[in-house]
Amino acid sequence: MVAGFYPYHFRHGCYQSFYLVNLLNEETGKLLYQYIDSRIKSYLSIPFDDLLYVLATDLTLLPWDEGPNEQGLYDQIAGQMKLVNFDINQNPKTLSESGANRLSKAWNYKIKYQLFTQQYISGIMHELIEKGELSIAVMDTFFEKTWIRKTVLSTNSENSDDNVNLYDALRPAFIYYFEQAGRSLRGEEADFMLCIDTLVLKYEMLMRYFLQNCGISTTVIDGVSRDPRENYLPELLEKIPANMFDEKDIALMRRVYTKPGFDLRNNVAHGFLAPKSYTLELADTVVWSIIRLGQYSATVLPRNDSENE
Repeated sequence: MVAGFYPYHFRHGCYQSFYLVNLLNEETGKLLYQYIDSRIKSYLSIPFDDLLYVLATDLTLLPWDEGPNEQGLYDQIAGQMKLVNFDINQNPKTLSESGANRLSKAWNYKIKYQLFTQQYISGIMHELIEKGELSIAVMDTFFEKTWIRKTVLSTNSENSDDNVNLYDALRPAFIYYFEQAGRSLRGEEADFMLCIDTLVLKYEMLMRYFLQNCGISTTVIDGVSRDPRENYLPELLEKIPANMFDEKDIALMRRVYTKPGFDLRNNVAHGFLAPKSYTLELADTVVWSIIRLGQYSATVLPRNDSENE
């Protein structure tokens, strides 16, 4: 079955999970399986030297707005669902029209992601990991030529080292991911909490350095204290120049890491994500999102004071 990822929140005290495929009749369900399986096999037929690059750049892997093949299946499922918003006490909550539209778009994205994108990404990555074709050595080679590998990590510590780059800060979590993914795929007990927590918070670090490399300020004057502070991740994503990223990749960043979406950055940072939500599939999503970030070039843009204020 194709299960949705809807994290358990300590704060909300409820576990939102259901099997989307149960909303399809048998014939359409088989068509869905066949369609997803055929797409995964088509990707796995690509020469491996090219496949990681395809995972990093192929926009058809991302949730879509319109599409002739997947839209019909999605419409059939969405037509049988009703979206209800609840407050923190689990009481139905009435939203404004704009609020309802934002929530509806976020859930539409989440369903599309889980029904299609998650199946493609996890199916491809798991097959490659089991074959030994996707490993930390492969990641080392892939990131070698990216801006992530070429950017020096600067810290407030007196022990800063000019030889340490951003990839060095990610690599231990990648190693742990591959170790635990291998265990999980062999049917052994695995724990993805350490790699997910590390990489989710490091994603904010990557966005900060990306913008700084582009000559864009990542600080702001706090509205209360009036002191300068670093931008939070939602603010950083708002500063991304439209011509630097494809809009589908920007949507992926926002829907995975901020509200209204999976909101991983907030849920991890504040301890709202319960242990049962630290799954292999969630780890796949986080690792893949960083792979996609590596494809872009972080270069200084022509100065525009109005954008950097």
